Amino acid sequence: MPVRVVLDPDPDGPPSTVRTARRAWRPWHASATHHLLLQDDVTLPPDFGRHVTAAVAARPDAALSFFSEWGSFTSHALRVGAYAGYPWVRQPDTYLATQALVLPVGHADALAHLLAGADLDEPDDHAVHRYVTGAGIEHLVSSPNLVQHDDRPSVVGNGAMGARRATVPLAASAPPSATWWRGDALTSLRRVPSVFWRHATPSSYEQGPGPAAPWVVAPTQRTFGDAHEDVVARVHAMLRSALRAPVDGPVGAVLPDVAVTTAAQLAVARALRAGRRGAGAAPADAATADAAAAAAARTVAPGGLRTLDPQGAVDWARIGEAMVRVAARVEDELLPSLDLCELAQTHTWAAGSVRG
Repeated sequence: MPVRVVLDPDPDGPPSTVRTARRAWRPWHASATHHLLLQDDVTLPPDFGRHVTAAVAARPDAALSFFSEWGSFTSHALRVGAYAGYPWVRQPDTYLATQALVLPVGHADALAHLLAGADLDEPDDHAVHRYVTGAGIEHLVSSPNLVQHDDRPSVVGNGAMGARRATVPLAASAPPSATWWRGDALTSLRRVPSVFWRHATPSSYEQGPGPAAPWVVAPTQRTFGDAHEDVVARVHAMLRSALRAPVDGPVGAVLPDVAVTTAAQLAVARALRAGRRGAGAAPADAATADAAAAAAARTVAPGGLRTLDPQGAVDWARIGEAMVRVAARVEDELLPSLDLCELAQTHTWAAGSVRG
């Protein structure tokens, strides 16, 4: 793809992402239909251009993000989508991930004009979210993510958040085809079982009434109804078995509840898959879907619990593989015994996704 490098016009000035974004979003290639922005702290996989071109061809009118950091609230919605086999998920966060983002060229031009009047203190991802929301553009995040965050020092102080890696890293062994990107987008979620990374505790991320209502952080829900305590105990036992050795310290204390959050997300996904089967829909690439689901399970603990590991001493790889094993057992042993249609209707996970 033709590429232009855009530099901060005042690198010694006060830290600002908007200052560079003003220039970076200006369309410059006369024949382009879309404008892709890549920030300098992402790394690209082989065949990145082919994947992006296929994704844009599948969703030409949307704003498409190819990254979601693994502890964001969007990351938990993206995990539900990955478990259910969706290539796209609507982003519920109140900012728009701009590490790797593509817009139709007319919207890129309009965004550049909006940024010209934006306050330099406003983060660029908030300003872009403000434009996309005001313009009524559908905004989707890709599963798998097509870029990885390189975690260099943050211009705006985000280094204090800890590592911010991809939620669903692209698996080299199962790259998505053009058919994959033409799959459905998950846009019906209204509540997502989540882990609030600031507190490293389970929570519920919920949308208020009405299609344009904001999302808010709420206390965790009894997702499994009357069977809740029994399900929690079973998931805790699965985690202990999968770890094979205890995890010491604060991470070990909270990890069982993170496993329960994963089980709740899988329950949502199973209900969504049931609705899709009823409509005759299925994931286009089984290998891509399986790889995305496993990748999503690996990142839930380091994404949500990163503030508990400031020295980088936790073996996240071991915990990630244990979470993959827990997810597999939840799918095979736990969820078949539950009435997911009843739970979906009781707890309004999604609108119009399940028919009882």
